[in-house]
Parts: sequence; structure tokens; C-alpha cells
Amino acid sequence: MIAPAQLASTYFGVTPYEIVMQHRKMTLLRFDSQRVFAKPVLMIPALISRSYILDLTKNASLATALTQAGYDVYLVDWGLPGDEDAGLSLEAIILEYIDAIVERVRDLSESKQLSVLGYCMGGTLAVLWSGYRKLSKANNLITLAAPYDFAEGGILAKWCKEQYLEIDRITEVFGNVPANLVETVFTMLRPTAKMRAAVAFSGSYRNSEAVASFRAMDRWANDWTAFPGKAAREWIEHFYQANSLMSRQIRIGGRKIDARNIKAAALIVAAPGDAIVPAASSRALQYAIGSRDITYQEVGGGHIGMVAGKAAKAQLFPLILNWLGSRSA
Repeated sequence: MIAPAQLASTYFGVTPYEIVMQHRKMTLLRFDSQRVFAKPVLMIPALISRSYILDLTKNASLATALTQAGYDVYLVDWGLPGDEDAGLSLEAIILEYIDAIVERVRDLSESKQLSVLGYCMGGTLAVLWSGYRKLSKANNLITLAAPYDFAEGGILAKWCKEQYLEIDRITEVFGNVPANLVETVFTMLRPTAKMRAAVAFSGSYRNSEAVASFRAMDRWANDWTAFPGKAAREWIEHFYQANSLMSRQIRIGGRKIDARNIKAAALIVAAPGDAIVPAASSRALQYAIGSRDITYQEVGGGHIGMVAGKAAKAQLFPLILNWLGSRSA
């Protein structure tokens, strides 16, 4: 279990919070807010990158934007997986972690309904959980740059094909997929990204706000985590190689996960410039989900910039707040 002091040394978000739940390496953060809306917002980040991307700087924090708008906001921090976490499965993440997290959020907020917001693979996890629980229309589901149709996964999908990626061999040798290997893969997807960010910053080094933003993004971009071995194998084999979420063949707790069982209002957001999760992969969810209230929207900024760059404050945050406003009473 991660003690609060340990989390404080690894979580670099900017919005005041308290820890309201802990389970193994995972902690659940509740942000300070003057609550106006009844339905709480639960944010689920990716397993392989740090959660504070959703709370990066004062001017680019989705957590801050939501709390200032009057939402009761929670964020899952998955922690830093170790060798002892190599057996963690996708099913355990859904049933042992997210199920319990949602119940804790409902208890604390005194609301049976909630808004579940997932970013990147956190959005796919949110879909898996929502499909398993057949999330009703009184709730909300928001996915940000979340892969759904893995056949539309671009270059990453090609690299993950069975003839190129021996995921079993990697996990046999290392247990988990090491953080530096995860970082290498995503660096190869965007090999000039860090250089371009440094060049863009070079003319703003006298601006204290720009310096703070660059430092925060640079720290996050170099703060990858290991991918728990069993979950990594399942993610690659079930999704990138078999596309079993799209074909409705993935099972959680003995049930086939069918997005048609999700009746919650859905906001699906993608970025056309996303090299990690192409917009076509995210867009497919709007045709698969069973909700009668579906909004699909594209924003600027790329995979990371859409949630933590200039485009986030200008485009994504207003979009989410406007959409949630009429669905959170």
C-alpha cells in the first residue's frame, strides 16, 4: 500500500486533494471543490503513464477546470507497478479496482449516478467497466483519445501484430513490460516530439508561466511506468491482435462485453492529429454504443496536447463542461 507521504512524492498535480481510498499501489484522489452538481466525475487515466497529465498545470488541468465549475472530482492514480504486480489482469482491474472505486465514489458523493471519464487506455477501461455493468442512461461516459477499434490503431497497431511483437517473450523475461521499453515505443511513434517541444519553448524562456508549463510537461513525458505483465499480454493479444472489443468477444467476469449494453449518455472525443490513438479508432465507439445520447467531437492538440496543452483550455475543457452541464443535475 502506498502511504500518503509516498504518493505526495510521486504525484505532481496542481489541484488540492485528499486521498480517499487505497488498494495495493492504487490511490483514489478527491479534489477540493465547491460542489454545485449532483453527479460526481471519476477520471481514469492510462495504466502506463502518470495520472497527473489530467492535472498538469494551473492553466492546463482538467481537474481544476471541473472543480472550479462545481463538480465533485475524483482521479485514479495507478501508482508504480513492481515485480509483484506482474500477475495483475484486465479482469482484476475492472472487477477488483474500478468496481470498488466506483462504489467508493458513490458513497462519498452520496450519488448513485456518476460521470466516468477515461483518457487514452483509461477510456477503454471505462468502456469495459461500463459494458460489464451495463451503465444506465442516468449516468455519463466520456472517452478522450480512447482506442476502441484497434484495427484503426495506426502505426502502433502494426507494430503490435503477432509477427512483430512477442509479448509473451517480453513478459517471460521481465515479468512486467519495463517502463523504459514502454517509453521507447512511444518515442519511436513521435521521434521528434521532444525536440520540437524544446524548439517551441526556446523563444519563451523568459516567460515564467511558459517555463513552468514546459517543466511540468517534460517531467510527465519522462515519467513512464511499467505495464503489469498479464494485463499487457491481454491488452496486446485481445485488442491489438484480435480486436475482440470491437467484435464483442472479450470476456470480463464470464460476461461478453458488448458496448450496446451501455445506455449512459456518451461524449467521445478524439484528435485528428493523434499519432498514438488515431481518431478513427476512437470514433468507432459512437457506432457501437447502445446509448441514445451520443456526441462525437474532434479537438486540436494531438494525443497529449488535447488534454494538457493550449488546445485543452481553449477547446476540450469548454466542450466537456458544456456537455456535462445539462447532464449532471
